[in-house]
This record gives sequence, C-alpha cells and structure tokens, in this order.
Amino acid sequence: MLRVYDFDKTIFDGDSTARFVGYSLTKRPVLLMKLPRVLYHYIRLALGLEDKTRCKEVLYRALLGDFSRAENEALVEAFWARERGRIKAWYLAQKREDDLIISAGPSFLLEPICRELGVRLICSPVDVRGHAAGANCGGGEKVRRFRAAGFGDPFEFYSDSLVDAPMAAIASKAYRVRGDRISDWPGR
Repeated sequence: MLRVYDFDKTIFDGDSTARFVGYSLTKRPVLLMKLPRVLYHYIRLALGLEDKTRCKEVLYRALLGDFSRAENEALVEAFWARERGRIKAWYLAQKREDDLIISAGPSFLLEPICRELGVRLICSPVDVRGHAAGANCGGGEKVRRFRAAGFGDPFEFYSDSLVDAPMAAIASKAYRVRGDRISDWPGR
C-alpha cells in the first residue's frame, strides 16, 4: 500500500522553511533589510488581504531573487548538509522507495532532500530564484494535486497537522505524528 507523508514536523524535526530562512539570514545578512517588506505581506495574509501563495513568494524572492541560480543551489545544498540529520529515525527505519512526500514546502528546498532519500515528492512549485509557478500545496490543495498526479486508493497518510484533514479524510488509514509518537488520526 502506498504511504504518503507530510514533511515538516512529520518526517522532518521542525519546519524546514523556517529553518532555511534562519540559515539564509546567517549566510546572507543583507537579507535583514528585506524583512520589513516580508513582514508587511505576512500581516496582510493574517488580515485576509493576501493569499498564502503570494505571501510565500515574496519571502522566497527576498531570500533568493538577488543571487544566481548556482549561489542559491549551493545555499540549499549547504543547508541540507547541516539539516539532513533532522529526518526522523522512525521514518528512515520504515522508508520505502515508493513513498510519497506531499508538502506545502517549496520545491527548490525539498527536491534535493527527497532525491537523496529516493522518494517521490509533490509540493509547492517554487524555483531556485523564488518564483512560484502554482498554488501553495497545503490543505485541500494537497488532495487536488495528489489526485491530479494520478494517485488513488488505497493509501496510508501521516501528518503532524490537523490542517491536513482533507488528505486524512481520503486515506485508507491516517496517522497523526507528534514528535516521534504515531497514533491513529483523531476521529478515525
């Protein structure tokens, strides 16, 4: 049976995007000057005046837009050299080549680690310069993208977040991950 996993806080200990932002700021301190603009867009998001895809694109463009593809790829590679140890041991023990990761995280960040793990990936399409090429892959968008990619039943789903209830609802079996504890999805 296909096993489908959320990434952040599910098989990765933490939020990879937040950790990448912090890492980028230590390597590229000039980015601190762009934080007010990014904060402005996140406030608009919180007020319901902007969508998440646009808000995240502003963040990614601030982090990556002024640098070359090669510089950004090197930054991502260095990030994963430091962070790959945060992939949870329980996941590595049960990982299979036919696993599918489905995440709201950006493709420029998640593709390298999923390639290294040897698993498939569906995520938010964002290039290494920070340009979004489609909707943020979260909530109900995960279901749409999962089905559009030709995946069907039966499958097991693992996630830390109740925001992923739409994926859990269509799964044959769903699990809630909290740290290293795995339990049945609430209400199923």
